Amino acid sequence: GAEVNKENKAGETPLIVTYVKGNESMIKYLLEHGADLNEENNDGETPLFIASRGENGKIVKYLIEHGA
Repeated sequence: GAEVNKENKAGETPLIVTYVKGNESMIKYLLEHGADLNEENNDGETPLFIASRGENGKIVKYLIEHGA
């Protein structure tokens, strides 16, 4: 299967990329399959940090509820 924590050149995991694209169902899928909620990109940003800058409080709440 796919590596759910594999980083791209910017150090972004699939979870970060998926959040940026706004795909809530894929975020849930990645977390159910072991994505690391606290993995940082090359700038030291976690998925929660990136999500908190956006306008989707639902995802922020979901990440916190799942250990971010």
